[in-house]
Amino acid sequence: VLRQLKEIPYKIRTMGIYLVVEANNGLILIWDRKTSMFIKLSPEFSGNVCGLCGNYDGNANNDFTTRSHEVVIDSLTFGNSWKLSASCPEAMLVQNPCSSNPYRQSWAQKQCSIITGSVFSSCQSLVDPTSFYDACVSDSCACDGEGDCECYCTAVAAYAAACNEAGACIHWRSPKICPLFCDYYNSLGECEWHYNPCGAQCMQTCRNPSELGYFIKVYFPYFDEDKMKCVTKEDCGCFVGEIQYSTGQDVPTTESCQTWYELQV
Repeated sequence: VLRQLKEIPYKIRTMGIYLVVEANNGLILIWDRKTSMFIKLSPEFSGNVCGLCGNYDGNANNDFTTRSHEVVIDSLTFGNSWKLSASCPEAMLVQNPCSSNPYRQSWAQKQCSIITGSVFSSCQSLVDPTSFYDACVSDSCACDGEGDCECYCTAVAAYAAACNEAGACIHWRSPKICPLFCDYYNSLGECEWHYNPCGAQCMQTCRNPSELGYFIKVYFPYFDEDKMKCVTKEDCGCFVGEIQYSTGQDVPTTESCQTWYELQV
């Protein structure tokens, strides 16, 4: 992202299984508290960023643009060009993790075959599974320790996300394959979370009232991200910039006010 000289205000909130960090400059980080991280930028950044995450210009073919504005195909050349300091050592080619852990290879190949198998058959013509399968096998071989299934689940979830973006929603999780037990975390009288892989990516919140997604109580259909509770539309109040005002609350202004408006939702 473009270099900033001052600290940027941000807020942290929870959305289902995700921890969301939302900065005032239009940057949003979404983390599943494990091995998945998503970065979202507001449209005004389009074509105005560079670095390891690409250019955000809608053209995936030039994402490997080096610091010297040269488009390359080698990931090492690309990555090393963005070192923050010349004293940093060069990144080296990583050995195939399946060669380092050969006893993991057959397990990884069997598990990752879900990507090339019948479960994802409706997506394979839309999104080529080859690179996702290879990445899945590599990551599954590399994660050799406690919680090693997380790498496998993250790799499959990445392909499922690409499929969903291409218009093919896949119900691939099960009680035996990377389960998500959202209902376990529901508290009596609070918002109820339910996993739905084919729902909208955003829920209907006070800040985004037009969005739909997670299932929440019908009598309290809006999620207040600041209070972390399900509320009615009236209880959302309104927002002026990043500040939330309740119904009946005065909204300060620096302008000379000739007409008084009562806040109504």
